[in-house]
Order: sequence, then C-alpha cells, then structure tokens
Amino acid sequence: MTYPLSPGNRVVWYNEFEEIRGTIKRLYKNKALIKTTDFEEIKVPLDELELVPVVTPVRAACPMKVGDRVSHRYFLHYGIGTIKQIFDLPISGWRLLIFWEGINAESQEDFDRIELVREQNTCTLTTSKNDCTLKDDECRWNPDDFGECDRLTEPDGQKLIFFDTNEPPDPDDFISLEEYEKAYRNWKEARSHDCTLTTDTEINFNPKDYPTTQDWLDDSINQFFYEEGEYELIVPTFPDEPVREQESVREQENNCTLTPDENDCTLTTKLHPNRWIEEKMIKRSGKLHGPYRYERWRDESGKMKSKYLGKKPV
Repeated sequence: MTYPLSPGNRVVWYNEFEEIRGTIKRLYKNKALIKTTDFEEIKVPLDELELVPVVTPVRAACPMKVGDRVSHRYFLHYGIGTIKQIFDLPISGWRLLIFWEGINAESQEDFDRIELVREQNTCTLTTSKNDCTLKDDECRWNPDDFGECDRLTEPDGQKLIFFDTNEPPDPDDFISLEEYEKAYRNWKEARSHDCTLTTDTEINFNPKDYPTTQDWLDDSINQFFYEEGEYELIVPTFPDEPVREQESVREQENNCTLTPDENDCTLTTKLHPNRWIEEKMIKRSGKLHGPYRYERWRDESGKMKSKYLGKKPV
C-alpha cells in the first residue's frame, strides 16, 4: 500500500472467487480485521486491501432558510418554530436549529422531520361596477314586482323588497328617535282597538265549552280525591251579540240515560255564568255508582276549582 490504513476505512478485497467489501475494525502487524457487508469478521493481509475512496454527494441548496416558520411532522405539541441556524453535515444531511414557541425551547432536528409552514397571503378584494347591459329587459330588477314599498330608500337606492304593513316600524327607517317613537305609537294605537273589551260587552260562557277529564277510581279506595289543575281556555273571536244557547242543546245536556255499556256520565246544571254543578257516575267492578255531585267554577286567575257536594240523594 502506498498510503496507510486506519480503523473505520472502507476497503475492498479481491480473492480468487469474489469481491468482498467491508470496514476495518482493527489493524495488526501485517493483517487487518475487517467486518464485511454480510456481518462476518475476517483477517486479510494488508497488501491485498484497497481503500474505497469516499465520494461526497453533491446536494442541492437547502430549500429552507434562516427565519422560516416551520412545524414538526411528529411532535405536534412543539407548535410553530423559527429556524435559527442550518448545519450541512456530510453524512446525515441538513440539520436545523429551531426555536419552538410551543415549548419555549430550542432543538436540532433533521431536515426530513420538518415541514415549512405556508403563510396565508392577505389580499384585498375590490369591486368594480360592471357596465354590461342585459339583452332582455324583462330580466332586469323591477321593484314593482315585489308589492308595496313606502319606506325610506337607502342612499344606494336599495329598497325593502318584501314589505309588510302589519309589522312594526323599523328604527333604521327614521332619521331621529322622536320620529320612530311617534310612528311606533301610531302603529300600536291603530291595532289596540281590535282586542279591547269594554265593560258593556256581554260574554256568556257555556259550561260545555270547558274541558273536563274523567279518571277511573280504584276499587280499594273508599274516599274520593279531586286534584286541582290548570286548564287552557281558548277564547275565540267574540261576535257583536252575546252568545245565546239553544233550548234544544240544553235539553240534550240535561237528558242523560244510563246504559250498562256506559263507563261515565256527567250531568251539568248551570247555577251561574261562572259556576255550575256536575254529576258523575263512577264505574267500579263493572257497576255504575253515583251520581256524585261537584260544584265547578273558575277563579280570577282562570284556574279551575272544584268542590265535592256529596252523593245525590235518590
């Protein structure tokens, strides 16, 4: 050999049958212990070894530069980092010194474990007036196609296309607060007379209009219980004249014939426009018992009240 060998050099040995490549592990006086690519250790004479020259590959410039914003491919908790320094290592390649904001620390990372963060470019949207004309005039905007529109018009000419006269005034349609309050009072007064009831208005409620419930009583219970509850009273629009009852309807309510197939029967006797008496037949063990009398009325809050009057004498 014209130049000395040292442990760690890559060498090649040509014997009678094949070519063996390996790395020198130890040197002796006239031989060298090499570890082959097949992970075998053999001793070879020094004069039969040839040194394999190290060829440094030519790499392109690093696509990243100092100051770039990067992120880690695997450790996402590092957050966003900034490249502080770039190292060019001949074997491992590019190595980056990065300051991570998520952990407030620096670390050296391989180039293939880092990816560049693409910053979002901020842009300004501008609009320009289009001077193009439509061929068909019927396709143009026509405010008359959308009904009435008597509100104030915006400075750009925009109007309310779906206008409703029943809705309250909009504060945006008035210049001052006083004008809006005046318009709102006029709108409210114009609709307040529709639902105003005077003292001379006569309203008669028919007891049959009130909802009633029927409950089965257990045979083992000898006492009667009645739970007070709230009933929803739906009052329709009242006519000008008071509601009058027909005699035929009242006769049908007072005449009730009990049959074995009936489970419950209620007789109603009117005491007062707001008070009446109901008689109920209770079915127990297949037989009808009663009638039991209850006085019903509504208090000032509209809640249904009831009072048990006892069994009707035979």
